[in-house]
Amino acid sequence: MSDAPRGFACQACGAPLRAEDADDARRAARCTFCGSWTTTPGGTPRLAPPRPLVERPRSIRVEPTAFGVRIVRRWFSPVFLFLAFFCVVWNGILAGFYGIALRSGAPVFALLFPVIHVAVGLGLGYVTLCGLFNRTVVEVGRGDVLTVRHTPLPWRGAVSIDAADVAQVYVTEKRTQRRDGQPSSLYTVCVLTRRGRHVPLVRGLLSELDHALFLEQELERHLRIADRPVPGEASRGNRDDDPSE
Repeated sequence: MSDAPRGFACQACGAPLRAEDADDARRAARCTFCGSWTTTPGGTPRLAPPRPLVERPRSIRVEPTAFGVRIVRRWFSPVFLFLAFFCVVWNGILAGFYGIALRSGAPVFALLFPVIHVAVGLGLGYVTLCGLFNRTVVEVGRGDVLTVRHTPLPWRGAVSIDAADVAQVYVTEKRTQRRDGQPSSLYTVCVLTRRGRHVPLVRGLLSELDHALFLEQELERHLRIADRPVPGEASRGNRDDDPSE
C-alpha cells in the first residue's frame, strides 16, 4: 500500500488523502486536516477504544423535537448570587454619590470622575443578569441546521451551520491561572467541517469539562457521527490523539 488511490478521501471530513498520508503498518491513511484514520483498500486501521459515556449534568437538559434535538444549558452558578449582591452595593454607592453631587451643584469634572466605575458597574451588572437568567440553546432543527443561541438576554456567539457539513465535534481546552495561583480551564465545543474548517460552537462559557464533553457526545449521537480523535482536542484521559498507541 505505497500509494493512496486517486480520489481517495477521508471518511471523517472528506479531505483528499495523499500517498504520503498512507501508513503500510496500519493499512490506513491519516488525514492531515482532521487527523482521522481512514481504511485504505485491503486494510483495517487500528481504531481508538470507544469513549465511556458522559452522564448528563444537572444544568443541562435534552429535549427531542419534531425536527431533531434541542440541548439547553443553564448558566446559573452560586457565584452569580455573590456578584448580584456586589453589583447592588457597587451601583448603590455610585447612585448615592451622583444624587449628592447633583443636589449640591458639583462641577462637571466631579460628575465625570467616576465614569469608569459606572461603566464597570453596568457591565458587571449585565454579565450577572445573564449568568442568573441566560441559557445556551444548541439545536439541530428544521432543514438540518445546527444552531447555537444564548437567550433571553442578548449575548455574542450565535452560530448557524449546515448539520450535514459537520464531520466531527470536539472539545478544546484553554488553561489559565486564577488570582490565587490555582490553575483554571475554559472549554470550547467546536466542529470540524467536511471542508476542513474548525468552527467554535460554544466558547468562553464552559468551565466544567463534563459539560463540554456531554455536548460533544449528544451532538455526535444525534448527527450519527462516529467519534474520532481531532488534533488539539482536550484530553479525556482514556486516549491519545494517535489511535495507534
